[in-house]
Amino acid sequence: MLDVVNPVLSILPSSSRVAKRFSALAAPAVCVYRAPSCRRARSRRVKLAVICRVALALFARLHPPCRPGRLRGVRASRLPGAFSMSLRRTAFAASLLLALSVAHAQTTPTHPLNDTGQTACYDEVNAVVTCDAAGTGDTAARPRQDARFGRDAQATHGTLTKIGGGVAGFDFTKICMSGEAAGEGSCPASPTQGTGANEWACTRDNVTGLVWSIETLSGNWTDATTTWPANYNSATRCGFNTGWRAPSRRELLSIVHHGASNPAIDTDYFPGTQSSWYWSNDNYAPDPAGAWVVNFDNGYSGAGYKPVTYPVRLVRSGQ
Repeated sequence: MLDVVNPVLSILPSSSRVAKRFSALAAPAVCVYRAPSCRRARSRRVKLAVICRVALALFARLHPPCRPGRLRGVRASRLPGAFSMSLRRTAFAASLLLALSVAHAQTTPTHPLNDTGQTACYDEVNAVVTCDAAGTGDTAARPRQDARFGRDAQATHGTLTKIGGGVAGFDFTKICMSGEAAGEGSCPASPTQGTGANEWACTRDNVTGLVWSIETLSGNWTDATTTWPANYNSATRCGFNTGWRAPSRRELLSIVHHGASNPAIDTDYFPGTQSSWYWSNDNYAPDPAGAWVVNFDNGYSGAGYKPVTYPVRLVRSGQ
């Protein structure tokens, strides 16, 4: 149970407003519905017991006097206001805490995100306008457009510092088959594409840290997620012989260049990209016979039938 409780509690510091609000709502009832009652819950009350234990663990953190060890034998008469607090209210408060915590965990990014590559702004008749407060401000017909903010805007204004190169806010570095970056060691500053040790075989995204093979492979979903990764991991590509895999849908979308089309990608760093659907390793939840695909003609994503042949580009984490 603590494997679930501890990560949940770690998200909410004891000083957080949500935690204090939860404390005010449920503390007395949790102390009344003490630990032995949780442990004695029958199978028909398993869900209630789980909620109870979550609440107890929370108050072990928020209320040192109300720890499980001290709850044994505690009577309602010792707790002012406890009589008016129902167990149902406690269960609701604990459920609310869990829902908020899970939502927080799911929206926390695991690594930095790329910008979109969109550097133009438009008015209500699709005429190009300046990406500033006058053209896309809050009172404009199309306010707060993407190209006005973020890395793309910094690149347009010449204020973005990059490790490598790339259009708009993208930051890419060419990697030789040996694993050395362009201009480092024996890898030329402008390596030619190929499979030799000092030839260009991968592109590193300096924003997300992902290393992409520039080779476009082809096959069904099993080929994309099993066969091709196994082939890559049985040799050495760009200094790595482990970790190669099909990308997730979001990873594929991170290299989509929404300021371009046919293909919607920076072709200076991803040559030979087809204006076609590319496989991801994400299953399509509504239909297990499908998987998510991303179209590099226009950046759309959708579902592809797994036996169908599509291109795939393998990726690995940079470390």
